[in-house]
Amino acid sequence: MARGRQRLAVAMPSVATGARHRGGHAGAVRRAAAVLVAIALVAHGADARADNGLGDIVRGFIAALFITEALVPDVRLVFGPDDHRWELAWPIVVATLPAVRGDSVGLSLHPFVEPQYQKTRDALRLAGGLRAILYSRKEDFQLAPLVEAGALGGSDGSGWFAGAGLAVGDPELGVTFALVGRAVDTDQERRYSIGFDLQLPLTSPEY
Repeated sequence: MARGRQRLAVAMPSVATGARHRGGHAGAVRRAAAVLVAIALVAHGADARADNGLGDIVRGFIAALFITEALVPDVRLVFGPDDHRWELAWPIVVATLPAVRGDSVGLSLHPFVEPQYQKTRDALRLAGGLRAILYSRKEDFQLAPLVEAGALGGSDGSGWFAGAGLAVGDPELGVTFALVGRAVDTDQERRYSIGFDLQLPLTSPEY
């Protein structure tokens, strides 16, 4: 298949288990439904490029995914000085930037901003950072390692964060679903988080 075809690889975020976190389950169901439709579109990507009518439908679906990603938060489990707690995050990936494009290996950079909300503390935060994903240029859909770092500030302190994880999807396009662990160090505390992250960049060289 041509590398320039429309490719999607999306998946649902992590959600809390148990009756106390039914809201998170509802968000997961909505994103799971989006995944099933996206997989079907990937299977017929080449036909969508050839048929202008279907191609318009695909582009409309992508726009709908961007809106869904903005409205439905990622859910993370946070470990720190207090008992474990849940955190909501709305990561907005600004772009996919091809840093290295070798014959077999590539490295993509993804700057992002991320509003966060911690209900148990009633804390609002804003984070910003850069994610780097190493991938194979010989495959479209693949597993790829990632690292990220940045700064954040909010009503419960300011500081820095760093993380690492494993993404599945199309890193060259920038559309991935990843399991990410983070360490966060602020002027108030050090805490750690783990969660699933759906990445849909606003712009990419591929679209």
